[in-house]
Amino acid sequence: MRVFVLLCALVASALSLQFGVVVFPETGHLNPLLAIVEAASKNGHTTVVFGPEFFMKSCEREVGSYPFAKCVNLGFYNISEFGDEYMQKIVQMDPLPSLEEINKHANAFNAFLAPALLAAIQRESIHLDLFLVDFGAWSGTAVADALKTPTIVVWPLTLQFPVINNPSIPALGTAMSLHMSWTERLYNYFVQHVFLIGMTFATEPVHNAIRASVGAAPVDKYDLYYRRIIITPSIYGLDIGQPLCPNVNAVGFLSRVSTESDLSNSNVPAEWKEFMDGCTNGIVYINMGSVAILPDEWVHRIESAAVHFVTEKKQCVVWKLQKRQLNIVTEARNTDPSLMRLTTHLPFSPRLLLAHPHASVFVTHCGDTSVYESVQNMVPLVGISLFADQADMCARVADARVGLSLDKRSPTLSNDLISAITEMQTDKRPVAMKKLKSLKALGHALGGARRAADILESVALHADLYQNFFCDFVQLPWYQLHDIDVTLASGVGLFVLFYVPYLLFRACCCRGSKRQQRDTKHKRE
Repeated sequence: MRVFVLLCALVASALSLQFGVVVFPETGHLNPLLAIVEAASKNGHTTVVFGPEFFMKSCEREVGSYPFAKCVNLGFYNISEFGDEYMQKIVQMDPLPSLEEINKHANAFNAFLAPALLAAIQRESIHLDLFLVDFGAWSGTAVADALKTPTIVVWPLTLQFPVINNPSIPALGTAMSLHMSWTERLYNYFVQHVFLIGMTFATEPVHNAIRASVGAAPVDKYDLYYRRIIITPSIYGLDIGQPLCPNVNAVGFLSRVSTESDLSNSNVPAEWKEFMDGCTNGIVYINMGSVAILPDEWVHRIESAAVHFVTEKKQCVVWKLQKRQLNIVTEARNTDPSLMRLTTHLPFSPRLLLAHPHASVFVTHCGDTSVYESVQNMVPLVGISLFADQADMCARVADARVGLSLDKRSPTLSNDLISAITEMQTDKRPVAMKKLKSLKALGHALGGARRAADILESVALHADLYQNFFCDFVQLPWYQLHDIDVTLASGVGLFVLFYVPYLLFRACCCRGSKRQQRDTKHKRE
């Protein structure tokens, strides 16, 4: 019997793989990766999560519960520049400029990350069978290449991966609806091509300089998009269905099973359970994220709407806000505490609140994780995007008819918010709930974290077989890649098609006109 147990242990050890998770140190980026970590652990694989020093406490708190996972410190990284003043500046920008600004700091972080990651792996003598790289920590792919280890990159949406530039697919940062006017399509097409030019002359040199710092060979601008296996929590119907290369794997909800099993009343503190159970008129949940710093004026506009639902409609409001915001919402603090809950930290997972049958509407900044959790729990949304790609996600929510999107700068935001919440609770609710039901079913059918873990295992064991999954079109000459040859040929063809008949028509008309002029002249003579 002992021999049999020993043999089983040896077989399990032989089949066990070790994955390295390289994460951008922010909660919204960590959560979907943790779902994959948990699923991989249940398959008997070990996982090492890498992050900077300031992120270690969060990492160890979240990862410590998994028996086959650990956190590795990459050392000190200075985050002092990301203070309240900087984040307030970012929030007041339009989506595209804020994306550019954030990209500058992302490049700085990735310049730190690559050599720190390589040094940590060598220092700890860690052997990895595969790197799972968050899109915000893209320089992890450079270290993987230097170590000749397979990689998988996790992206939140598929908008970044069209097979070709398509003016019908909204470009990242434009916040456009899928239903665009002719002028919007032209603008969208322009943005897509400017983005490609920027990738060629700005992004590609930065990436290759960072790659050189760890001894990795240079790559082109398409490397992160078309030459890596990609996992995304996309759900088509929320995300935009489009032709994709086979390296992109939409897996649906990336949520932890352990979190799902926590959706029971026993995990909610008694006072919160009593509060939510008593909210028979519905709960409006407001959470604008923990990173962005909203101007006081915007906070007061949201406060006015929150107070309205408590005082006028006798509905409950749970508002998770930052400490500095809590200090200025005096009207909300003085509102009926049996209906209004203001908190800087929920003592349970937000998904527990969204899963409660009385949850009616979720007011959110349209962070990826927040939107997917709301869809999974079938709670309609009202989005107020603050920066970067949040505006794109808000647009997807509105297109899918599972919520409404509002302008953060609107001077009438308070009234707009009241109207939007009311609509999602009444007129628009039946359509939203029907759509949410289908999206939830599809999200689970795509396989989620378990399928993602299976993909990790397959790529780690059979990396060579996945070379056929990449799009060969990116290797075309530049004039073919951007359809310049087709555009020119079409232009010449149209010119010939219309101009030659015009010349013939003109020649015929002119000949007849000249003959008529001669005849008239002869008659006069």
